[in-house]
Amino acid sequence: MILAPASDDYSVIVGYFILFFHFVAFVLVVLLEGVVLYKLKWNAFKRSLLDSFLVNLVTTIIGLILASVFSFPFWDRFSYTLGMILSVALLWGLSMLIEGGLLFVIGRKSLAKAYRAAFFINISSYILLCILYLVLF
Repeated sequence: MILAPASDDYSVIVGYFILFFHFVAFVLVVLLEGVVLYKLKWNAFKRSLLDSFLVNLVTTIIGLILASVFSFPFWDRFSYTLGMILSVALLWGLSMLIEGGLLFVIGRKSLAKAYRAAFFINISSYILLCILYLVLF
């Protein structure tokens, strides 16, 4: 098993489950945000889905890079719950900044409309992700 992160079978199964979960979550977020963009009259449905896919792809890549560079050791000073809340708030803020800017560029809309759309798509997707994480983990 070349892709296995650890040698025991349990770790491999858990690793693949987490990888599969994140893939499914990515697809659900793209679909949800595409629908929200369409309902906000951002663009036609297919174009809204494409824009959602593009901004989430870029945000995911940036998030993976940041997660590999920074471990945020100062969160250890807080309780687990407070640390999670701060992490989610920080990630939501970064998503808003990145996705709003990307929507502004690719959507050719005003900056206010792009950030309004980014606000609503991120609120909806973070609610979905929080529910998924609470149910599965």
